[in-house]
Amino acid sequence: MSPSHRRFKRLFLPLAAVLALVAGVGAWRMMFRVEPVRWKRVEDQFAHGSIGAEPNQGVPYYLWMVLPRVFPQYLPGPGGYASLGFTWVEGDELPIGFSKMTVGFPRVAINCAVCHTGTWRASPQGVRHVVPAGNTTTVDMQAYGRFLAQAAADPRFNADVLMPEIEYAARGLSASERALYRVRRKLGMMFQGGALLDSMTVFDNLALPLRERGEPEARIADEVHDRLTAVGLDDVDALLPGQLSGGMVKRVALARAIIQRPTILLVDEPFSGLDPMSTRRIEGVLLEVNRKFDMTMLVVSHDVPSTMRMADWMLLLLPERAVEGEPRALATGPDRDAVEFLTAGEGTAA
Repeated sequence: MSPSHRRFKRLFLPLAAVLALVAGVGAWRMMFRVEPVRWKRVEDQFAHGSIGAEPNQGVPYYLWMVLPRVFPQYLPGPGGYASLGFTWVEGDELPIGFSKMTVGFPRVAINCAVCHTGTWRASPQGVRHVVPAGNTTTVDMQAYGRFLAQAAADPRFNADVLMPEIEYAARGLSASERALYRVRRKLGMMFQGGALLDSMTVFDNLALPLRERGEPEARIADEVHDRLTAVGLDDVDALLPGQLSGGMVKRVALARAIIQRPTILLVDEPFSGLDPMSTRRIEGVLLEVNRKFDMTMLVVSHDVPSTMRMADWMLLLLPERAVEGEPRALATGPDRDAVEFLTAGEGTAA
């Protein structure tokens, strides 16, 4: 190695290490830093204190704020979250039973008070009194869960629709927080059950996100038919989701997931509920879409044979650890647990 190369290495390696450290700290701060919340009153801690649900179950705070405004049709009535029976004390940021905690970014989760806070009035028009640790008689948690699920499955659940509402509501998002929300523009999602809107035709299910963006109808028709052709479907425009077979639902869901040409496509259990022939068809459709649109595809699946045939790279979750690599290399490599898992069905009857 020449002296100039040695000098370059002495200068470059420390600089690269510093840059990597800065990037790592930045990523940790955006995604994992925890900011503890201190309460002055026990009553406030009971009503809004964290029980540790935010990291795994928390909803991004600003997203949670705007959902009732963007998707009011999924609520039982006017008033936002109050229509679900949650108790909201005047001056509080959140209803009783909801905590807000920063884990990388502000997140909202549920605590025990949501079901253990009662209220009473001396008369129908009287002042409402809150009883901590009492039994609630108004909260409809099932309706709350349905609301979140229906909002998340709606094609308008995308950055183009949500970001203007979030930026208006927040008015103080940092550049990194705005970037974190906007990254969803580059993501497409194929849901396990399809998540198609039952009351809308196949064409309208695919067209909805494009119409929300204000695309002209002629272009929408071209884009919808291009995606349907890409997944091998013709003459299905006027059909409702209930008129489709299981395999057709999967393909329509895939067509909708790629309608806005995402950079990364997330695919959740694409083979669940399908017979072997339909599974092979969906495999072929996924691979063809991957080639045609040149997108990165992340597939979550329990179907080992399909995964072995499709994947370029595999992350295998074992009981106490994870291993990764090329599928064939994992199936023939030195890791006995991985080999056993990936080859367990070989040689048995189908």
